[in-house]
Amino acid sequence: MAIVEVAIPVPLNKTFDYLCDVEVAVGTRVRVPFIRKIVVGIVLGNKDKSDFDKLKSVEEVLDDTPILDQPILDFLFWSAKYYHHPIGEVISAALPKNLRLGKEAKIKKVTGLSIDTEKPDYKITDEQSHAIDEILKSQNSYHGFLLHGVTGSGKTEVYLNITQAALDQDKQVLVLVPEIGLTPQMISRFESRLETRVVAIHSQLNETQKLDAYLMAKNGEAGVVLGTRSAIFAPMPNLGLIIIDEEHDGSFKQQSNFRYSARDLCFIRAKQANIPLVLGTATPSLEMLKNVMDKKITRLTLTQRAGGAIMPKVSLIDMRQHFDGLLSALLLEKMQQYLSKGKQVMLFINRRGYAPVYYCKECGWKAECGRCDSGMIYHRHINRLKCHHCGDEKMPEHTCPECKQPSLEVLGYGT
Repeated sequence: MAIVEVAIPVPLNKTFDYLCDVEVAVGTRVRVPFIRKIVVGIVLGNKDKSDFDKLKSVEEVLDDTPILDQPILDFLFWSAKYYHHPIGEVISAALPKNLRLGKEAKIKKVTGLSIDTEKPDYKITDEQSHAIDEILKSQNSYHGFLLHGVTGSGKTEVYLNITQAALDQDKQVLVLVPEIGLTPQMISRFESRLETRVVAIHSQLNETQKLDAYLMAKNGEAGVVLGTRSAIFAPMPNLGLIIIDEEHDGSFKQQSNFRYSARDLCFIRAKQANIPLVLGTATPSLEMLKNVMDKKITRLTLTQRAGGAIMPKVSLIDMRQHFDGLLSALLLEKMQQYLSKGKQVMLFINRRGYAPVYYCKECGWKAECGRCDSGMIYHRHINRLKCHHCGDEKMPEHTCPECKQPSLEVLGYGT
């Protein structure tokens, strides 16, 4: 009997050997006994002999063809090694729940092609054209690009053009977005412009929809796979381009179980597939700017907003000069100006605590955390100064520690 090496989703850095009366391809799911239960594992290899004398037998081979091809297995092996996580649990995290449970790998409902595609009624800008041309020069080789464009500069238009170029070569495209809320908006943009199947992979889909999207990506029916961080593990045999929108966003990091950064893994997947990688953002992360400085990736800039739109005017006001209220005179004037025209005004308070600053109006001293140098936030209901960075807290002073004057005040809006 043949011996197969099987990865099982358990927190052990090892694989397990089983006897099998038929030859099983690498990447195929099998049902095997493990301790006192039956589990689903993935075959990672075939052996002539094992280090163990007594081996259990495979109960059932679940797939006629491998569910994971060699490129995606190589990617998962690299991920497991880099993040020091058991390969069985890494493979389990990459599979839809229905496949992990041993259900049939069959598409229930095929997502239809977009019926009406439309061509844009505007011309792309010179900066967009330059970015597209630079990316397409590396269409058949690995290269990283940081698409640094201001808000409204038309980064999505660049994505659509380079995606169409990849589809013209019968390639698939993987697009990652940080939030589920951005997925429907991005899908509608892609479906309205591209004559291909666009499938979504994210946590708000039911298990049948996730399996359908996974299998359509695997068999090449889906030209574009668009999803959140888990979509990085979608098997795409004809992968020709990876796009990451809002690359600076922390949502690309998985914080529980198998912890990984989908943005960082994109570099490895693109390198293994020898394809270009595009990271778009209006506010690049420091890591990407360092990669640009080290010439590891190329920076492409979009400095002008598309369609002739102008950037909003932003006024930064020193509130230390305003002791007569929590709103500056300029803000009150502008609010009154727009309210008198029948317009609406939105004030955004993005903070916790009663007041974000506890300071001295005589010398300018302000309360800071003694452990991490962050500003201390005043919480009125418990009369405490708290650091939201490290969690330290203390009683507020009654006199200024620097000038010894009883001139301490709270400043700014809170909740």
